[in-house]
Amino acid sequence: MGEALEMGPFFKQLYSSDAFGLAELYYLGQLQFRRVLKQHLDRWIAEGMCNLAEADRIVAMIASGNSRRIYSLD
Repeated sequence: MGEALEMGPFFKQLYSSDAFGLAELYYLGQLQFRRVLKQHLDRWIAEGMCNLAEADRIVAMIASGNSRRIYSLD
């Protein structure tokens, strides 16, 4: 995920749990997604690569905004 965040534009990235079948896999997938994304964004904020508002915008885009835009869900 770290490589994807550093290489691809944020407006083209979508959340995926990579789960199938068992409900527990969807839960664990979203938990892992949140943890890894938080770790990377916390590091970027600490290193001055982005601020809190930018980090919030990145999360909103990847977690739901891009899907809503692409699939006309609003």
